[in-house]
Amino acid sequence: MKKILLLLFPISLLAQTGIIFKDQSWEATLSEAKKTNKLIFLDAYATWSGPCKALEKYTYTDPSVGEFFNASFINVRFDMEQYPGLELAEKYNVTLYPNLLFINGDGELVHRGCGALEVEELLDLGKEAITPESTLLSLKMRYLNGERSSEFMDAYLSTQANACLDVDGFLSDHFNVIPDDKLNSPENWYIIREYVSDIYSREFLYVLKNPGKFNADEVQDKIYNTFMQNYYDMSEAEAFALFGIKSIKYLAEQHEFSRKKEFLNLVDLGLGELTEDWEMYARGAVSFIKPETEEQDFILDVAWKFYLFVDDKENLLKALNWTKYVLDNYDPDPAIIDTYASLLYKLGKKEDALKFEQQALQLAQSWGEETQHYEYQLAKFKK
Repeated sequence: MKKILLLLFPISLLAQTGIIFKDQSWEATLSEAKKTNKLIFLDAYATWSGPCKALEKYTYTDPSVGEFFNASFINVRFDMEQYPGLELAEKYNVTLYPNLLFINGDGELVHRGCGALEVEELLDLGKEAITPESTLLSLKMRYLNGERSSEFMDAYLSTQANACLDVDGFLSDHFNVIPDDKLNSPENWYIIREYVSDIYSREFLYVLKNPGKFNADEVQDKIYNTFMQNYYDMSEAEAFALFGIKSIKYLAEQHEFSRKKEFLNLVDLGLGELTEDWEMYARGAVSFIKPETEEQDFILDVAWKFYLFVDDKENLLKALNWTKYVLDNYDPDPAIIDTYASLLYKLGKKEDALKFEQQALQLAQSWGEETQHYEYQLAKFKK
């Protein structure tokens, strides 16, 4: 009985300890990989990286991860800012952390991933690495051999994206050899529809100018969604936001698409805020916002700016109605009630404003929130 327990103990311990990383040189690791015919799992990390620390603390320690990786790979870790990590980072194009590399005994990169993956995500990545047809290397070879089906291209591009590789750069190289009259083929349209996001790219401009050559419903959704993505990205660009949004608006105005007016209304809202042109802001908001389809926080943010900067009574009533919709359809929240009360106050309905602001204050107190703002509004309304 004791012998059985002694034999079982190391196995159970191994499963509970998570991934066991070997402390050995890169040369020894390559040699072992050749002898055992196993792939190397290289955790390419940086000591200052928060995602690297999260991966080490929460994912690598999971028993199921340890059991699979310890059985399937030779596991090593190197700081990419120290030797030999510096050389490995250059060889395998590691520019962000963590990078998760699967390498064979010849030093050939077979598969890769990146980021602070959760348990199931890392297990899936490891299973891809030991399945020849799903590795990044295998997909690359199929691409170089001319495979271009929609299903294959989706697998190849999504695998590149999951590895934090430059998909835009790949797309540029891919389309560089494809003439305009081939861009609407089913395979190329699929890639454009799913992966092209640059509104100034040759491919998107071709779609803008030739929507009739593509599936009618799909092309209209693609145009609108791509403009929206670029608008939101540019809105976060700070120093270049104004120039960028004006450029996006100019391009959108030159072409027809089914939700052009809706998009331009949103752009006017953004430009109005950036330039503090509150009449433009109000026009854009009133035309764009449909409270049943917009997020609660967005509606409240716009409604609060109406309270602060908009004086037109008709527009204020619209903002009041948006806020009332939120009030009626979401859980009670002091901020919602406060916004509603403030709009009532600006519209001259002071008794109702006082009643709702008192509710906002009481709810904030019951939640243990800071109440200074609600007290200030309440005092203002009383005056």
